[in-house]
Amino acid sequence: MTAKTISIVDIARPLTSLPFILATRFTGKRFWEQLQTHLHDNRAEGFVLLSFAGVEIMDASFADEVFGTLASKRGRKDNTLSPIVLADVNETCLENLRMALETRPDREPTEQERLRNCVLPLLQEGEWTLVGKFEDHVLQTFHALQRCDTLTARDLAEQLGLNLNAASTRLKTLADLGLAQRIEIRDAQGKQYVYRMLQ
Repeated sequence: MTAKTISIVDIARPLTSLPFILATRFTGKRFWEQLQTHLHDNRAEGFVLLSFAGVEIMDASFADEVFGTLASKRGRKDNTLSPIVLADVNETCLENLRMALETRPDREPTEQERLRNCVLPLLQEGEWTLVGKFEDHVLQTFHALQRCDTLTARDLAEQLGLNLNAASTRLKTLADLGLAQRIEIRDAQGKQYVYRMLQ
């Protein structure tokens, strides 16, 4: 899976006179409209690496409007947009991003099914982590995939002592959340799915 790197500052530049300061829901709404265009355009090619290089501040309102919305869509199995990986996020931005994603499920409309996972992958200095709210099995499965780069349900079942259906469900959840690539392969034994890290 190939990555296309997109600069957050470049997207913000036409929207605000201070593209290195990402603040307010109003700016977030406009940024989200532009970001969706990039994520639709790149959907068939792979994932998008969103670089925060040059961003000094991102407030919680902006983070929620953009990244809370994106993670919420992923958590509800909306995979119409290319997966993203966040990179080059400073501590101030990361703190507000974490707060927005962790509290988003509690702020969603009560008529919707409760959002169990509101999470995005983060690549910092070559290390992969997850930011947001996520169930324990999501992190456990993500770490298993990290160790191997590629897994099938049978591989995961053997590693974690799960039945095949549980392992398959866990891996599909990673793909639905945009945390892994899902590839269908066919061989003499029929169809199966292989899951890969977003690299």
